[in-house]
Amino acid sequence: AGVEGPAPAGAWPLRSGEVWLRLDLEGRPAPEPSVPEMFETWCWEGDASILPAKWEQAIDDCCEGLAQPASLRPWERPGFDEEGAFFVTQRSET
Repeated sequence: AGVEGPAPAGAWPLRSGEVWLRLDLEGRPAPEPSVPEMFETWCWEGDASILPAKWEQAIDDCCEGLAQPASLRPWERPGFDEEGAFFVTQRSET
């Protein structure tokens, strides 16, 4: 299970009631994420051409202009982990 942990390096301040969680995976595989109905998971595999637009829309919708610069286009940063990166959005109508 996740436990409260210290903020990751470079993280922005939390809002009231928020906490950082970490999952210790030492010696065991990561569990598959559980995505609620009417939501979809996006990851960097196959044709990734739609992902930048989906990511930027998700950041616009969730962060009200308060996103850290490093989170705006993470796929352009050195060390971006395509196999470990994913995000979840509400299912689109198209």
